[in-house]
Amino acid sequence: MDSAAADRRLQGVFVPFQGQGHETPMLKLAKILHSPGFHVTFVNSEFNHRHLLHSYGAGTLDGLSGFCFGAILDPEGLPPSDVVDASTQDVMSPCRATMENCCLPHFRSLLAEVNSSPGVLPVTYVVGDDPPGTPTCPAHLSGRPACYLGYRGYRTLMEKGIFPFINAEQRTNGFSEMPVADWAPEMSKHIRLMDLPSTMRSTDPGDFMFHMALKVTKQHIAGVDAVILNTFDELEQDGLDAMLAMIPSFASPFSPCR
Repeated sequence: MDSAAADRRLQGVFVPFQGQGHETPMLKLAKILHSPGFHVTFVNSEFNHRHLLHSYGAGTLDGLSGFCFGAILDPEGLPPSDVVDASTQDVMSPCRATMENCCLPHFRSLLAEVNSSPGVLPVTYVVGDDPPGTPTCPAHLSGRPACYLGYRGYRTLMEKGIFPFINAEQRTNGFSEMPVADWAPEMSKHIRLMDLPSTMRSTDPGDFMFHMALKVTKQHIAGVDAVILNTFDELEQDGLDAMLAMIPSFASPFSPCR
């Protein structure tokens, strides 16, 4: 077997969270790594797999040797997989479904199937992204540093009594225009409370999406072998430097993929 054929046998598994905003950059990364010869399995729920084919066309990846899709069973709480509508725009449904109904056993079954495929090595690496319910992965695809640092600052803002808002008037009376760096120094001085996701401005102390963000930043990045960020140095150098100081596994950024 020549070297190109041997390289093709290296196996990567990609596990995006169930949302188009997560699937699209993960799919692009998977294609980038597939190009030099990696074998790629792109894992989706049945529900989102159907949506992806509906959006991009049934033959979107036909003819790509070494690139295949794998589907795991939908967690309870999502519509049936034969329903194709705008349901994935409801962010809370997939978040709650994957957090409360673990997908890990289904993912392990799929990995066993991939590992038994002829002509390829066992899985070499797994790349997942950060929302809860996504199986634990050694490599982690995150969004931009500003997003991560915003979520990271949630706990500080909660401990200082900024969250939850006392009442809805704080969203409009000028309070939400205050710089976050007043309470969370790691944040850019240009970021205001109103620039953070709307859950930060909730008046509900038990807001589901707020506490989901706390869990994501505490558990899903800690301990991974590598962190991949969807950015480049010139855009967010301050944020990259802050993440480098916070996350032991976050090495100096690679050169951007082109």
